Amino acid sequence: MDENIIIASAGSELNNAVQVIKDAILQSQQRALKAINQEQLALYYGIGRYISINTRKKKLGLWVYCVYQRTTT
Repeated sequence: MDENIIIASAGSELNNAVQVIKDAILQSQQRALKAINQEQLALYYGIGRYISINTRKKKLGLWVYCVYQRTTT
């Protein structure tokens, strides 16, 4: 009887350990995705700002228009 209790306890501890590890992995993945999203947002914002500033200076206006026309047709 005592042997069954020890085995059940060990199984419960193992399940708890597995759950802790799974939770740690999921939290780490969520933090990584958040960091990636922040980097992508910063990149796209920077690209948009660059294009916006340079189209006002008339350096990229025609180029942006031509690229847009190619991608939409």
